[in-house]
Amino acid sequence: MNTLNPRQSQLLAVGILLLVVLLVVLFFIQPLFARYQSSSEEIEQLEQRMAVYERVASGLQSSEEQLETLRKNNPIADLYLAESKPTLAAAELQKKLSQMVTLSGGQVVSTQILQKNTDSVLPTVALQIHIRSEIDELADLFYKIESGKPLLFIENLVITSAVRRVVQRNNRTRRQPRVKRTLPSLDIRFDLIGHSGKGE
Repeated sequence: MNTLNPRQSQLLAVGILLLVVLLVVLFFIQPLFARYQSSSEEIEQLEQRMAVYERVASGLQSSEEQLETLRKNNPIADLYLAESKPTLAAAELQKKLSQMVTLSGGQVVSTQILQKNTDSVLPTVALQIHIRSEIDELADLFYKIESGKPLLFIENLVITSAVRRVVQRNNRTRRQPRVKRTLPSLDIRFDLIGHSGKGE
């Protein structure tokens, strides 16, 4: 067996040492360094996210106050019928119509609730209306409907002449003449459409 001289022994020892160091670097230190680098990047991302959350949290209270103010001062709330249930909203619409017709001087003959199949986001409330009125009273009524609140729409409008004289007998005494009363000259039928706000 050949023996190595001292110089060869030194070179062999240095080579083995370098090999061991290389193996340690490849199998232990390099994975640890990669893991450390990955953890550092993750920590940095988490810190950035936390900073964003802190900014959001700091403005949360003021945002909630602004939202509450907007809810109280909703600029479009009075464009809808106050009631959210269909039957109550229809009753509310009937009441509003009767008031408007009375103020305009017309006469409500009948109202009927219609079932409207629409793809509207808000619930639709519809009435089929039959009234009698004079032309100037009708113009005033339509103005009140179209320009007032809540927001209402007229569809399927049909206006016909309806001049009819009704003779009323005076029951107090037969000597007094009969009283003639003229019904309003226009017979008007239309659908009145409104929307109710969504119930919370």
